[in-house]
Amino acid sequence: MSDARNDFNTHWASIRQVDVRVGAGYALLGNVLLLAVLAFGDVSELGLQFSAVAIGANLLMWLWNDAGIRDVSVSTKDIAPELSDLAIVQEFRKAPWGMYRALVLVLHATFATVLVIAALG
Repeated sequence: MSDARNDFNTHWASIRQVDVRVGAGYALLGNVLLLAVLAFGDVSELGLQFSAVAIGANLLMWLWNDAGIRDVSVSTKDIAPELSDLAIVQEFRKAPWGMYRALVLVLHATFATVLVIAALG
């Protein structure tokens, strides 16, 4: 039973790690596209609507990334006891997951703020 549980945890953790990477890619792409709209488009009459899109998109991207980081951090608690001696497991458990989550929140809030200021300013 322990092997099946460990296989499930390993599989689930790998899926969530992919989610974090893909979410970060979408966040970068989404914000670059919003910035391109500002740079090459005329949003002077649509500043409020553009701001709502920028805030909503960054909120959704933050939720996606935060959930992925949270799940990956929780997976450190489910590592099989017989693997606890591995150096990679010890380092994985020491990772500053709370700091990663806070950093992602600050980045998304900053992206949204800059886009809103640029659209309304």
